[in-house]
Amino acid sequence: MPIQKLKTILFGLAGFLSVPLTQAAEVQRPNLIVVLADDMGVTDIGAFHELYPGCPEEQLAHRYTPNLDRLAEQGIRCTRAYAAAWCAPSRQMLLSGQWVNRRNAYDHPWIGSQLRQEGYVTGLVGKSHGGRPIAKTYRNMDPKTAEFDDGFFFNGGCRRSYLEKGETFPGRRGLVPFTFTAKGGEYLTDAYNDHAVEFIERNAGRPFMLYLPYNAPHGPLDGKPEDLRKLFPEVFAEASDEDIISGPLMVRKNARDRTNKLAAMHFAAMVYRMDLGIGRIMKALEEQERRRRRISRSCSTCACRNHTVRVDRAGRGIIAIRSLRSRRRQPRHPRWKP
Repeated sequence: MPIQKLKTILFGLAGFLSVPLTQAAEVQRPNLIVVLADDMGVTDIGAFHELYPGCPEEQLAHRYTPNLDRLAEQGIRCTRAYAAAWCAPSRQMLLSGQWVNRRNAYDHPWIGSQLRQEGYVTGLVGKSHGGRPIAKTYRNMDPKTAEFDDGFFFNGGCRRSYLEKGETFPGRRGLVPFTFTAKGGEYLTDAYNDHAVEFIERNAGRPFMLYLPYNAPHGPLDGKPEDLRKLFPEVFAEASDEDIISGPLMVRKNARDRTNKLAAMHFAAMVYRMDLGIGRIMKALEEQERRRRRISRSCSTCACRNHTVRVDRAGRGIIAIRSLRSRRRQPRHPRWKP
């Protein structure tokens, strides 16, 4: 695939190449990491919350996004970016580079397959939603047409964040399947983070694209007990894990309720745990000691998501994307560092 075609696909796919294409052409085979958060709003990040006064006092998540805030501080916050009205269409548009109402969206290679043709190793760690997208991203293991070489897959809409003993998730490395079996008590966001960091470390020195679509902070709202105790000790300091996971401090509504303080705390803890994972990913890239130039950016899809992008000549990159359901403004912040 010619590099000019690749540049066009990336521009239409995520809308993140706000720097001149002449600069993008200087980047040699950058690594790409796309982090997609589900059901997250534009003001749920500290760097964007301050741009929109009048947010509900119950909103708490923006206080606990240090890694995303750091990227925003070092970049440009784009305040006129918008997303689709629902998460599944946004996922499809992100990977295909086409509007969701295009009937032929499944009839051509998506970004993973096209990057594989250019010598990239591609990985999907996280959520895939919808019959046809799952068929294209997960079930297709044909070496000639597969979208992702590696993966750790949750194929569904939503679920609780705690894993039960014996629960299994499908995965693969180099198109060779494996099964992840939970020991019980693992936290899903952490499982995604572990597999994402392992993918980065295993492919050090190779051009790669990692797509990391979290479930968080989509409901059911399941903050991790240790995070809730740290962030809100006045409520959770003396609470047991059982009280938080299945007892009186559990959020029993699936939908997000901004007027419910307990729900807001769980939501904030889920965002905090995801932000910690993004910090781990950034550290894993930094430890490779291959960065010479980088572009960083934050953005949203699905109704408000945040992207964080890094690209450099040595082949390092990050794109983080977050979401909320409804056609609303989304945050983006590009960064270029010579």
